[in-house]
Amino acid sequence: MSDQLWLAVKVRLKDFMKPIKDSSRCLAEIRYETGPGEQAQADWVDFGMQMIDGERTHLYAFVIVLSYSRMRFVRFTTDLRTETFIECHLAAFEYFGGWPKTILYDNTKNVVIKRAIKASESTFNQMFAEFMKHYGIKIRLCKPGIEGAKTKGKVERAAQYVERDFFLGLSLTSLAQLNCDAVAWCCRANGAVHGTTHEIPTDRWPREGLQPFSSLTVYEVTIIDPRKAARDCLVSWRGNHYSLPWRFAGRECKVLVRGERLQIEVAGDLVATHEVLSGSHRVSRQKEHFEGLLKQKLDAHKRTHEKRITAQKVHVPQAPPVEVERRSLSYYEMMVGGAS
Repeated sequence: MSDQLWLAVKVRLKDFMKPIKDSSRCLAEIRYETGPGEQAQADWVDFGMQMIDGERTHLYAFVIVLSYSRMRFVRFTTDLRTETFIECHLAAFEYFGGWPKTILYDNTKNVVIKRAIKASESTFNQMFAEFMKHYGIKIRLCKPGIEGAKTKGKVERAAQYVERDFFLGLSLTSLAQLNCDAVAWCCRANGAVHGTTHEIPTDRWPREGLQPFSSLTVYEVTIIDPRKAARDCLVSWRGNHYSLPWRFAGRECKVLVRGERLQIEVAGDLVATHEVLSGSHRVSRQKEHFEGLLKQKLDAHKRTHEKRITAQKVHVPQAPPVEVERRSLSYYEMMVGGAS
């Protein structure tokens, strides 16, 4: 049987079996609703490659929806780093004025590193877990696969709404402007009647009873990356370079980033502080980190040169001493014909 014929038979067989399979499955779904302030659902949306800020880059959107009121929030990013994921949550909490008791996620690496059959036994992303602990939020995970995706249908539908109602046909300029437009769109969408609840999300929002955003100090995201200082007294971090005192060149170190501040530690001691640079291929160089380096190098060159000169000196061996016979003057007079 040829491949084409086998494919045709396979398609016909699949069509024949579909009604039989559907009749044996339970197609009914149970709509799961939560009480005020109980839950939110969050997810990433991939918008592919886009022209942002004059360059072609990958664009993503963080979408979160409060399950009771259906209040939505959207924030666009150009990366999927965990610290970016946390910053999106902080922006959402500020927009909502607080946070719920639990948040439901799929199995993104920002949340869970290794998924176990029992969600509580999974290996969670340590940075994100510490952030959630700070706010007392419980992490909930969807079941793997298509069935699991149905459990976070609220955010799935919100993501589709963002794609077709906000993003479709949008003229992109800068990431900052895109996020400003996204917040304005959220305000309009949250002020319209929701198709499921038949209520306006902003009217239901006061009943959420969220934990007030001002009740805790704002969480400061700390990134810790091990690095090795180069011989030119610079440490590389995400495409840019930052100086540290020259005596630590070639040493193992740690880069700690908190907000817009970058710090460099060596053996637990803070040795340099910089402002985080935007873009790439840039250098933050502090003059005091190189003070005394020129003298140190000149002295080292001088010592090396002196050793080289000393090693190249020619040592002439000394001839053994010669003993000279002592004679009286009468001997020399006789040799020249003098007295006998």
